[in-house]
Amino acid sequence: MRIGRERLYTRTRLTVHAEAYKLHISSYRDALQAAKSAHFSTLINSTNQNPRILFSTVNKLLQPPDINPPSSSDLCNSFLLAFNN
Repeated sequence: MRIGRERLYTRTRLTVHAEAYKLHISSYRDALQAAKSAHFSTLINSTNQNPRILFSTVNKLLQPPDINPPSSSDLCNSFLLAFNN
């Protein structure tokens, strides 16, 4: 049975497990950043022949959409009803 680094550190509270967990998180963050960079680089390079699409892509990167929906009492009530049913 394999125990995750975070769970192992939480269970033992040993410094060596904390360092292993921090190293794991750091390497994951670096890999995620590299993947994002590669994806967006490919996306931008594929649209460099069409300036309109290129600027639209860059604009989307610089101004990401708002992911928080507007809250209202109707929305909250419908959300509550969905879980009650």
